[in-house]
Amino acid sequence: MSERMLSVFLGLCLFGNEHINRGVTKSLNGLADVNRGFKLAIAQTNSLNDTCQNASLHIKNLEDIVHLKSKAQGINETLVTQVDTVLTYISDGMDTVREKLNRLQKTLAEVSFLESAEVYGERIELER
Repeated sequence: MSERMLSVFLGLCLFGNEHINRGVTKSLNGLADVNRGFKLAIAQTNSLNDTCQNASLHIKNLEDIVHLKSKAQGINETLVTQVDTVLTYISDGMDTVREKLNRLQKTLAEVSFLESAEVYGERIELER
């Protein structure tokens, strides 16, 4: 009778161990997916930041051209003022976007602990 009980307990332990192993494996896969997602977000944020800087330079150049051309004879001053106002709004909007992107980059840099968590998880996986 006691051998039967030991067999039952051994079976329960093996069953529990298998479920723990599956859980650890799925957790590692999920952590790797999250880590890849953050790396993609960082890359896209960097790309968007570069695009924002290029757009700001183009807007600045366009403002310079408008100011230069506005000094010519026969130019409608009302239109020049309207264009200057629109370019100023766009430039201010780009500055706001750049500030938010910088804040996002800082936030994404702070999740670097996920990489070390993935390494520790893989170490646990190997030690099992």
